[in-house]
This record gives sequence, structure tokens and C-alpha cells, in this order.
Amino acid sequence: VAPLVAKPGERLSPSSDMAGLRQEAGEIKLSATYADNEKRLADVYAALSDSPPEKKEVLFLTDMQKNGWRETPAPRDWLRVVDVTDGEGSPNRAVSSASAGRGKDGTTLEIGVSNFSPEEARDLLARVSLNGHDVNAHLDVGPGEKAVKEFTLPPDGDAAAPGHGTASIDKDSLPIDDARYFVLTGGEGSGILIIDGDPREEARLGEAYYLARAGETISEISGVPVSVKDNEAFLSEDLSPYRVVFLANAGDILPSTADALKEFVTNGGTLVIFPGDRIRPSSYNTLLKDLLPGQLLTIQEAGTFVSPGSGRDFSGDVRERLGSVRVNRYFSIYPEEGAETILSTASGDPFLLRKGLGGGGVYLFASTADTAWNDLPISPVFLPVVKELMDTSGNSG
Repeated sequence: VAPLVAKPGERLSPSSDMAGLRQEAGEIKLSATYADNEKRLADVYAALSDSPPEKKEVLFLTDMQKNGWRETPAPRDWLRVVDVTDGEGSPNRAVSSASAGRGKDGTTLEIGVSNFSPEEARDLLARVSLNGHDVNAHLDVGPGEKAVKEFTLPPDGDAAAPGHGTASIDKDSLPIDDARYFVLTGGEGSGILIIDGDPREEARLGEAYYLARAGETISEISGVPVSVKDNEAFLSEDLSPYRVVFLANAGDILPSTADALKEFVTNGGTLVIFPGDRIRPSSYNTLLKDLLPGQLLTIQEAGTFVSPGSGRDFSGDVRERLGSVRVNRYFSIYPEEGAETILSTASGDPFLLRKGLGGGGVYLFASTADTAWNDLPISPVFLPVVKELMDTSGNSG
């Protein structure tokens, strides 16, 4: 048996000392960083390499309902996943997401209901309440599936007023997860939009998978709604409900899209760009010339690490851990006059630049938002870095 989390600098060490393992488990500290369960399970299996038995097996007991397990774990011949909710007599349904956002046509409310039981939930009543307005719908949710329902309330009263809302379903045997609460921040432009330029059928292989997980974690704390859309939907997207837009390897940019992004940033929005193999530097440099903090040049194939420099944008712990982020591939970038280099590579090339424009700002990374070119998304600093970019929105200029 081995604890799933090793202490910094230590290797997982199997043991039969149950009392010692319980003590180690009790000393594990909760943090706001994203846990890569797939990697940790691989670490557990690797720790068994020196044990005598020829056949080695890892058993993972889970309720399959946490952020790290939105998808089924990748099959491995040595991994046996035990769903502790399987076969339970009492079905469990839960409000798994709730959000609200303002747009030109009114306020959009969204409720997500998950069915964690083996039977279909039919005609399940879902309710959303915001500032005295109540809406409801009856949902059918298949076993192990999630249903999402969206409502739109017409403009009413002070469009800039903040609000508190509740999303709920009828109580079942586990009532603690039958309601969620959300906050509608004041004014237009409170949401987060993430554009996945390379979506995949298996979510964890998509370009924006780690960004979306970070966004969900931040949304749980702040109540800020997060939307993930593909490149095609983005080309006609109204940006007024958002205060931060992330582009993750978004290859297709139209002149009209570039104009909308410029207006969005000038009016106080924050744009964060992660490049990738789908973008054309010449197109980005031309269409987004008024936005980019630097010109995208050629792809560099040399392995290097991130250097935080002065690192004044991040805490000491984050600065220290940034130095262990490995970058295998990145765009060389020629900084524009007035742009600020926040992070560099160990070889001295810009890794993250910032430029103020009007009331907002633009951040440009040199590498991808997934693990194809670097390991930032699976490092402990990814969530704090993303949160810092979100927190600086509104005063980036």
C-alpha cells in the first residue's frame, strides 16, 4: 500500500505499516492546485517496480465524482478502478454546475445535473432562482450522464446590480449535493470564455482540457461562470458577457473576429493567447497586429525551462516552482515596443508577454495550453498562474 501523494522530493514508497500510512495520509495538506490523477497512479505503479511479485496491480477506490475524474481513467492492464458507488441501493443525483452571466439580450442562467446512479432519472425537477426570479424544467438524465439546461431572463431593473442565485433539484438520499449557489457579478462582462482550437472526442486530449479544469476550480470558489467553446462557435461569439477570453491554439481568425477582440480588450477585457500547431504566425501577426505584445516568429525545438525573472507578478512559492517547468517546443517572439516580458525561457527567449490596450490587456504565451509542447499545465503552478491572469483582468492596462 502507498499513499497517493508523496512529500516534496520524495519517491512513493510501498509499505505494510498501516498505522504509518494513516499518519502520512493525515498529514496531506489540501491545496488549490490541480491534481493529475493519471500521473499519480503511474507514479504508484512505478513505486512497485522493485517488489518481488511478478504481477503487480494498482487498485484505486473512488466515487468518480471529483474534478480529476470527469472522464473514465485511461485503461491499463495493471489498473483496477473500483467505483465505490456502484450497486448502491439509493440513487444519487446532484447539481454538478450552476452559473449566470449577463449579455445584450438579458441574463443567462445554466444548471447542470449529473446522475451518478445506474438507473435513468426521468422527469427530474430542476430549479434556478436569481433575485426573486424562479425558473424550472423537467430533465431526463441517463445513468452516469449529465444534463444541462439554459434559461434566459429578459433585462430587468439595474443591469449592473450583482445577484446571488440557487440551483437545486429535489432532495435524494444524499441531499448535500442537491443544491449549488452562484454569484452574478455586477455589470456586463463577468464570465470567462475558453476557446478550444483543437477539440477531441476524448476531452482530456483537447487543447483546452487543463484550462477548463483550472477554470472550473476557480469558478467553484468565485462563482464566475466559465464557458468552453470550439473555434467555429467563437467566430460568431458575442464577447460582451465575458471579462477574460482564452484562445488555446485557435487557428482560424477572421478580420471581424480580430475587430471584436480589439473592441473587447479596449473596453476593459483581458485576452490570453496560447499558440500551437494550428495557428499561422503570418495570419496572427497581420490580423492581431494591434493586440499582440510581440510578433510570432518560428518554432524552436530546443528543450529548456521557464525562468521567472523578477517574478513580481507571482508569489515566492509560485516563482520557485516555475523554474521546474520544462518547455520542449515554443514560438520565438519579437516583443513589441512597450510590451512587458513576464516570464522567459532559460535560454532568454520570451515565454509570457503582456501589453496594455485601452482599459484592458493582452497576454501572449510562447507555448501551448496542453502538454504537447510543455508541462506547465500539469505542474502545481498552472492553476495559480491562470488565476493571476484572471485576477488582473480589469486593470491590465
